[in-house]
Amino acid sequence: MPFLSIVTRCSPGRRELLERNELSIAAQTDGDLEQIFIEGAANLYEANLSLAMAGDVLVGEYVYVLDDDDYLCDSDFVTAAKKAAEDAPDVIMVRARWVYLAGHILPDAPNWGRPPVLGKVGSPCFLVKREVWREHIRSFGRPRCGDFHFIRKLWDMGCSFLWLDRVVAEVDRSSFLEGAG
Repeated sequence: MPFLSIVTRCSPGRRELLERNELSIAAQTDGDLEQIFIEGAANLYEANLSLAMAGDVLVGEYVYVLDDDDYLCDSDFVTAAKKAAEDAPDVIMVRARWVYLAGHILPDAPNWGRPPVLGKVGSPCFLVKREVWREHIRSFGRPRCGDFHFIRKLWDMGCSFLWLDRVVAEVDRSSFLEGAG
């Protein structure tokens, strides 16, 4: 059983982006992971709904969403996450850099260690225990901002959160702004 299941939602015609995504995962110093691909969503709503379908095939202790147009920028991400998971939190929060927004990092400083805020968190900002993921992933299935609604539900339910202050992923485009959603 791998430590981490990385779920990658793939859109047609983005092979070059997916290759960059896969290379960033292959560059991890700790390969205790699996990557699960979900293909073919026509829009953001379908992509958000599709995450629930992956639940039955995930075997990692934790689940992380890294879409095909996102990539890891920290080669020690899995190593650091495993160390953080020694305390067995339900959720491990990390940071991601939104390159297309002038390198803005989320969650930003005012929201770090605090309840998730709409527009201040994204799917590459959290790892969730597989059991918690399976039970609540349907909360992600919204036309917009599914990542926020999912992570906020976990917060409001009282799930345990651990804050790992590392920028682990980069988002250099917004599929939603480009019309995919």
